[in-house]
Amino acid sequence: NIFTEINLDVKQDHTSSTQVFEIIKILNYKGKKEYSDIKLTYLGTYEKIKLGNCFSIDPKGKRIPIPKNQIYDLNTRQSIMNPLINFRQKIINFPKIEPGYYIVLDFNLTSSWKEPPKGIEHFQSSNPILHKRFSIKFPKKMQLNYHFDTKKLSFIKRSTHKQNIYTWEIKNSKIIKQENNTPIYLISGIPLVYSFYKDW
Repeated sequence: NIFTEINLDVKQDHTSSTQVFEIIKILNYKGKKEYSDIKLTYLGTYEKIKLGNCFSIDPKGKRIPIPKNQIYDLNTRQSIMNPLINFRQKIINFPKIEPGYYIVLDFNLTSSWKEPPKGIEHFQSSNPILHKRFSIKFPKKMQLNYHFDTKKLSFIKRSTHKQNIYTWEIKNSKIIKQENNTPIYLISGIPLVYSFYKDW
């Protein structure tokens, strides 16, 4: 993961939009297998995904567009087994991915779910993360609760006339080696836990 930027914009009624931009380099054939099909899961009842400018780049710098027939929007296995679960997947097939290629992923996820947003954002995984930035923008009338390792993540608070903007950032985080019975990333990694619930 060369560069990842995630911007979460929370509205007063708790609806939100999340803009994601990523640059990924394929290092080996394991990466080719994992990233040739990128699956973006979302809740079809309340959420929508809109793709931005997604493409791949070969080692010579040539941009390779994604054919329109290589972008799918399908039900997940859970939703097929249980019709009450409306999880869907936007699947992007990046053609001709080989070690040394780059993937550029750009999309926006909007949510009309009117419950206070909450989540866990991980800054360390089984892939190297060279640079990751995560921001939450929200109205000043709202309170954001959060917890993170202050020694491992940089944190900046900014504000405009009506909004607060909190940003967490990391550079060159070490990989977590995949082993049997490895603790979850919430324990072994560098997570940011955040919530707009008052009793979190």
